Amino acid sequence: MTAGNLLALRQRHAVRLLAWSSVAQSGYILAPWAWPPRPAPPPRARRSRTWSSTRR
Repeated sequence: MTAGNLLALRQRHAVRLLAWSSVAQSGYILAPWAWPPRPAPPPRARRSRTWSSTRR
């Protein structure tokens, strides 16, 4: 992403500037897939009764 932005700054032609800028932008879009996913939370214990049925 940084390389795409730096190369875009050096360009004199607008078409090339937009091309390198889009390379950097695609890096920002794809960055979340590079991060490892969070592990799933542990399953919760199920209760057979609700709180209201235990009140007396």
